[in-house]
Amino acid sequence: MPNGAAPQVVPVTIESALFDETPYEFSFQNGGINVFPPIFYGDVSLNGDVRAYDATLILKYLVGTEFLNAQQLRNADVTLDADVSALDASIIFQYVVGLIDTLPVDTSQIELLATGAIYLMDSETAPGSSLDIPLYLTDGGNILSFECLINFDANVLTPAENIMTLSDNSAGFTIESVVEGGTLKIAGASANPDGTTGIFATLHFSVSEAFAIDQTTVVTIESMKFNENINMAEINATFTSVTGTVADARIPHSYELYNNFPNPFNPTTTLNFALPEQELVTLTVYNQLGQPVRMLLNGDESAGYKSVVWDGRNDAGQLVGTGIYFYQIRAGNFSQTRKMILLK
Repeated sequence: MPNGAAPQVVPVTIESALFDETPYEFSFQNGGINVFPPIFYGDVSLNGDVRAYDATLILKYLVGTEFLNAQQLRNADVTLDADVSALDASIIFQYVVGLIDTLPVDTSQIELLATGAIYLMDSETAPGSSLDIPLYLTDGGNILSFECLINFDANVLTPAENIMTLSDNSAGFTIESVVEGGTLKIAGASANPDGTTGIFATLHFSVSEAFAIDQTTVVTIESMKFNENINMAEINATFTSVTGTVADARIPHSYELYNNFPNPFNPTTTLNFALPEQELVTLTVYNQLGQPVRMLLNGDESAGYKSVVWDGRNDAGQLVGTGIYFYQIRAGNFSQTRKMILLK
């Protein structure tokens, strides 16, 4: 069979059988065998060529908008791990642009391990408003692909037509998505590794007019996979309905210092806080003896939800040692302290 051909069923008819030269009676059941053409790695479309469209077909398959037959799945597994994932799409993209010479790839010869973690932040929103939900990435690196499953209350939130926009840090990704009721499936891949600490992507929803004041709704990242080695689950954010305009809904109603993420961490972590009004803010890291280690903020900050990254260094730019540290915010009459752990 030529490369690129689809598998065929060849009928087989059994006319006679001999078992140890003894003439037993047999019951014959005719059938067939599946005959597959040679594997043409990367040719998911079965057109005899490898193009970017083949990678896109994998992403469509992963979110459920495209069916792949057995031969297409064999051709798609360019990492030879007996599974088809968004990383296979990335490898095909890399092959198409000339970063990889041959398919399949020897995974021991290229770096395919990703780093990073995604988190969400609680926020407030207003009935009838637009709701943008940032997916924050910390310690990201060598992210070539991702697969994401997100759950939300479809009675409260309606996905925008362009449900996800990528940040500058991840703008090189090709993504496919599908919404089924309150479930959103997204798969993405890139030829070049992306992802640094900051906003990885943003989800876009509209909020129901019937979302009553003081009610809450939860958005959950049920699963999130980077490449084929980072798996995250059950990442939640709670959104509370408040009165006022859309702009007002993005202004916190109270001061808050949130838990850092990740925690424990190495080498960086993100500290988030909320300001209901403009204030002179100090955000300081202390060691267990109560000695200041790093002044992260010391100045006027406008109202809103804020994030600061600590890179594990002191005010002199030196990396600090493993251990327990405390971070404290002071804003007007508000003060709050939380604990974090640095591991190496």
